[in-house]
Amino acid sequence: MNDNQCDCKRDELYNEEYLASGFSTEIDEGEGWWDAMNDFQYDGEIVILELINYVICDHQNCDVDCSVNSPSYSDLSGCLKLIGHVKMKNYPDLTKILGKKEIEKLKENYFECDDEFYKNMNYAILLYYKKDFCTITFGSEPQCI
Repeated sequence: MNDNQCDCKRDELYNEEYLASGFSTEIDEGEGWWDAMNDFQYDGEIVILELINYVICDHQNCDVDCSVNSPSYSDLSGCLKLIGHVKMKNYPDLTKILGKKEIEKLKENYFECDDEFYKNMNYAILLYYKKDFCTITFGSEPQCI
């Protein structure tokens, strides 16, 4: 983490076990999800979200249908459920949610990798669908919200 952090504090939430099982090939991991995911962002934490009420439409003019109210693609927050959140690098409690095997993959690919792109994460948000990893969004600068 960097020195430029805000002093946001809240209790961690890791009561729900959500053992991840792999990587989703059903869900596009692109930027379309990141804005909605960032609604759950909290400085200094890893947040775990689950994609719910998701249906891929079978015609060209529809990307996603998240509920009976059919929100637009730009408003996907109704598709996301908070599973839990822990402080950055609190792998023991993150393991209680996602399982040891998943945490090892996340550490290797994001949290402890050599890629400069992932260095100095201040927060991270992980998206899962049917217990499969979809995408990650993160930031290195405090966003105190």
